[in-house]
Amino acid sequence: MGLTRVFTEMAEVYLDILLGDSPMNQVMMVDTLLECMTFPDADVAEVTIPFWFAFTEAVRFTQDAAQKQTLLANFAPSLTNLTRICMHTMCFRDGFLHLPTDKKQDFKNFRKELGDILQDCCVLLGTESVLNHCVQGLHSILNQRDAAPETHWESIEAHLYSFRSIARQVEAQLQGPSKDPNAAKRPPLDETPLHTIFSFLPQFPAHPAIQYTSCLVISRYAEWLAGNGAAYLPALLRFVDATITTSTARRDYQDWQVPTAVAAALRGLCMDCWPHVGRDLMQYYGQLQASDTLHVDDQVILLEGICKGVSVGEPALVVPALETLVAPIVHRMNATLAAAQPSAAGILKDLLRLMCIFDHTTSTNHGTDHPLVALSGQLFPLFQQTLHVFGTNTDVVERCCRCFKRMLRIPAMVVMVPSLAQLLVQCYSAAPQSSYLYCANQVVKHFGTSNSATDLRSIFDTLFTQLSQATFVVLNQSLVDHPDVVEEYFYMVERYVRSLPEITVPLLPSILQGSLLGLQLQHNDATKGVLSCLQLMFQQLTKHATDATAPTQAYTVTVEAWLAAQGPQLVRTVLGGVMGHLPPTRVDADYGSCAGVLVCLAQLSGAPLREWMESALTTSTADLAMFGTLDATGRLPREDKAQFIQGLFSAPDESSFRRTVRHFSKLCRQRAVVV
Repeated sequence: MGLTRVFTEMAEVYLDILLGDSPMNQVMMVDTLLECMTFPDADVAEVTIPFWFAFTEAVRFTQDAAQKQTLLANFAPSLTNLTRICMHTMCFRDGFLHLPTDKKQDFKNFRKELGDILQDCCVLLGTESVLNHCVQGLHSILNQRDAAPETHWESIEAHLYSFRSIARQVEAQLQGPSKDPNAAKRPPLDETPLHTIFSFLPQFPAHPAIQYTSCLVISRYAEWLAGNGAAYLPALLRFVDATITTSTARRDYQDWQVPTAVAAALRGLCMDCWPHVGRDLMQYYGQLQASDTLHVDDQVILLEGICKGVSVGEPALVVPALETLVAPIVHRMNATLAAAQPSAAGILKDLLRLMCIFDHTTSTNHGTDHPLVALSGQLFPLFQQTLHVFGTNTDVVERCCRCFKRMLRIPAMVVMVPSLAQLLVQCYSAAPQSSYLYCANQVVKHFGTSNSATDLRSIFDTLFTQLSQATFVVLNQSLVDHPDVVEEYFYMVERYVRSLPEITVPLLPSILQGSLLGLQLQHNDATKGVLSCLQLMFQQLTKHATDATAPTQAYTVTVEAWLAAQGPQLVRTVLGGVMGHLPPTRVDADYGSCAGVLVCLAQLSGAPLREWMESALTTSTADLAMFGTLDATGRLPREDKAQFIQGLFSAPDESSFRRTVRHFSKLCRQRAVVV
């Protein structure tokens, strides 16, 4: 290990000499590092990785054409050897599955780096050369007479992984100058190695690692399979089906995550080979869904591919295909909801499937003829019934709202806004869940600034007022038990202030007063929502009246009046967060931080802010109880407080202002100031 590190660092330092014109036996130095890579311990080989990246990049981007050809001629044998060693080094070691999770991930990352080196070798040596190494390596393993191929599963898998790693370079050369400008300078790629590998793919030993990587190969080369490789599709589908059957019976297949790889393979075939296999895979998905053979997460991977395949297929067939996909979901959900003791487990699975359908079904028609518009109208009563039965189940509510969020991305879904707004208010009033507030946020995000916003204004007004009143009731009962409600409520208010500020005016005093209570929570996400909302509220006041996004006069007057009355209390609360009441992540950030709020206040009213800060930091408990809790132990001298205020208001720009806040916060935490 030590010698390898020395050789590697020396080679990196002298890289210019290695690539220089003067003959100094440079090849020997490169071959020495290749010898280091062959050491059985992968940790040793990993030390050399930075050099190979630097070396191949330097050769690739050599400007002088003649010098580049000389380098390629000199180092071609070494680069060829490098490809062979990479394929050998990326073999899994015995006991891989028993390693700690971080060690397994480290080795997977190492394999990815070796794959990147193979891509560089494709550029330097030619893709055909590296492809042929993959095929020749597989041939030599399968033709060994001293042992069965099963005993060499590591090498077979490594060569397949190498084949997958160079797919980008293979595609670039297959697609010609449109994908790779240098492809025109090379002869067309000989596709014989691809035909060889895919003809052998279903015949490789049935080891889970080989099956896993084989499925990833199918997924990665699906575009080629749709063209010149279409003849292999029937055999590959039979291979995938057999792999799924085996996966259900063998635990080691689960350990190697083979079912997930199978789903990825089927997704790739759906996306790129839909005209060839679309109908068959629709039927196959129905069978998998009915039997629950695959875990629902893996089913959704396949469903994603089906939705994307349907979207690029014949437009007239999109709606029938969606109805075929949704029909069993609706049947199961209705049966569950009608049961005497309905279970949420099946509902959660079907909601995950619906989320996938809304996520990945696209259409060139964004009007009312969009296939998802009619589908949403049909499903809406089902969502209503689901929320009626499972309104107190956080997971079910969240997934329903995620479905709504995906619906709202389509402009034509504006027709559903009135019904959805009414549903959100009813459900939130019955069982307050933060997901409803998030969904209301999304409604305003997508339609609050659209051409139809004027027509929907009364709906948005009612939605905001009723959700706010219900939230005030919940938070008055218990603030600390609902940090998620605090977070999402203030994010919703922020959205309204950004899009429809006039609607917020009647409730602004209550909202601003509630922000002081929200900042008492020691919860990172909740206080981030509060601080982010306050920042935007105060930033609105800095906009000029001629600005199209400037708030109304009523908004400005209301916020300024509240600041005049409650500014000292707000500053005390924010300073308490800076001095240690809130997590360090809330002291300064791009948005949602104490420093951000102080910046806004300084831009609004620098002189009052200074007075409020001086009172909060320097007034003793005897003088004014409201400020007496800051630094209750007296661990922060008055001089430090005065220096902080002076530094803050002499800061030449916002960056310096924020830095002063951070330094003061760090000082308070070092002194263990009690707030």
